[in-house]
Amino acid sequence: MEQRNKELEDEIGFVNYTKSKEFQEQYEKPYQQAWQEAFHSLAGLKVQFQRTDQETGQVVTDQRDLTNEDIIILAGMDPSAARQEMKARFQEDWVEVKAHVDKVRALTHAKNKHLDERQG
Repeated sequence: MEQRNKELEDEIGFVNYTKSKEFQEQYEKPYQQAWQEAFHSLAGLKVQFQRTDQETGQVVTDQRDLTNEDIIILAGMDPSAARQEMKARFQEDWVEVKAHVDKVRALTHAKNKHLDERQG
């Protein structure tokens, strides 16, 4: 039974490595945990942004709750541009936001690099 399970796991690794136990444990699980930690740790944070007041036409600074989409966008940006965006939108908390974004970015890079090496 153990031998058969090993054979099936090896076959999964050849057919679709992302579904293998090795990939799930070494790459996918830490990646998902980093996202959960970011969402949990940054919950309740306010995002500052500028908008034009419809009545006066003036540009005003406003804020809204941070969303998961905000973190996804920051993680996908060029690091230099993301850093500037974080400083502008999270003036007091940008270092904390950056730490989570950097961790997600690093795990994404490691996961993608490993997949590229397996395929190449």
